[in-house]
Parts: sequence; C-alpha cells; structure tokens
Amino acid sequence: MRVPLPIPTDCEGCGVCCEGQEALPVGYWLSPLAAEDPRKLPADLRANLEALRVLYDCHGWPAAGEACIWYDRRTKKCRHHPWRPSVCQDFAVGGSDCRRVREMHRPELLARIRQARYDLARPRPGPPRPAWHHRRDGR
Repeated sequence: MRVPLPIPTDCEGCGVCCEGQEALPVGYWLSPLAAEDPRKLPADLRANLEALRVLYDCHGWPAAGEACIWYDRRTKKCRHHPWRPSVCQDFAVGGSDCRRVREMHRPELLARIRQARYDLARPRPGPPRPAWHHRRDGR
C-alpha cells in the first residue's frame, strides 16, 4: 500500500520545489522579466548575481537538476526569500504543482518525515555534569 504524502500547509523542512532550479535567480533578476517586478533587488545581491553570471559564462553554468543557488540544503529554505523570483512566489504551498513536485521527490520526503519523527521521539540528553560533580572514586 502506497503511503500518502501529507499535504503541506507550509514549506518548513521541504524545499523540493527549489531542486532542479540551478541558477534561476541569475536568469530572472538579470533579464527583462525583472523590469516588471515591483521589488527592487538590493545592490549587493544584484552585484553577486552579476558576478555569478560572469563566472558561469566563463566556466559553465550549473548542471541541469542542481538545486537553486539560493537554496540552503541545511535549513531547507531560500537564503533570500523576500527576493525569490516571481515563479517561486507563484508556487502555491499545497497546490497542484507543489503536490506534483513532492510526489517526484517522494523517497527523499518520506525519509525526512521519518527522521523528523525519530528526532522528536528520541530522548534528549541532559546538560553535561560539571567537573566537580564526579565521584571521589573517579567514576
């Protein structure tokens, strides 16, 4: 029996929609599409993207299927969430596109869910004992 994936209500611990986006922020913010975006990218982020574009033009763009350059794999979040491209903003949490992408990453998501349940169920060790707390016999 196939275990159904839970329908998400937020992006916490997921990030699968960021997989396979490679250099999406470079392609978005340095293209005519960004001219129609009412947000104005901070100068330091724009300079970073321009430097990445030069680097990619000289040494090759990220391979197809790699995660977005702004995706933090440790936190499973966008490093520059307020500035994410409009296509990312349009990606509705729990919507049909979200559920389709989550289904494509089913094994990875189920492993994350199992790990989260394990982490919650595992007893946490208490604080370390101070050095003066040791018994006199050295144990």
